[in-house]
Amino acid sequence: MREMVDRDRERQQLLDAARTAPSLIIVIGRRRVGKSFLLERAFAGERVISFQGDEQDENHQLELFAAEAGRVLLGSDALRFSTLDAALSFLGEQARTAPMTIILDEFQWLKYAQPALDSIIQRHWDRWGPRGSASDPGPGRKRADTYGGVAGTRARRCSDGRRRGRTAARRVPATPP
Repeated sequence: MREMVDRDRERQQLLDAARTAPSLIIVIGRRRVGKSFLLERAFAGERVISFQGDEQDENHQLELFAAEAGRVLLGSDALRFSTLDAALSFLGEQARTAPMTIILDEFQWLKYAQPALDSIIQRHWDRWGPRGSASDPGPGRKRADTYGGVAGTRARRCSDGRRRGRTAARRVPATPP
């Protein structure tokens, strides 16, 4: 397993942001700076559904997402969803039983396949958030769901003069300010 170098602060920011139920974390940045690796390592050992979008249509994306969710939650890739609404409803119910983290990597391809994806997530987010019926996480629960696809990149100069990206977590409020 590769070692994570100089990402302790970012890892801790992700974990701190994910402690509130539900949490939305957005990580953005240049390609190949370690965003996916950071998310994988930050949430290692937790109940994580990690899905990487690609240039396929919505049905293929949904089929692959269902298989990953099934493997993580049910121990089988036999899970199927007819729509993104069905998928998010199922995940909301699963999150009520135990905390989970959902990582949507390469979100732009998911959005390309389903242009209404932001609105679909928002509709479910509103149900999971403080104003919705899912806001009570239950006894001993710290969070209901984490969507990560996931929070700002800034470049800095290394001692040898090269530029290096740094990914940082940023908490996004569930309701507009």
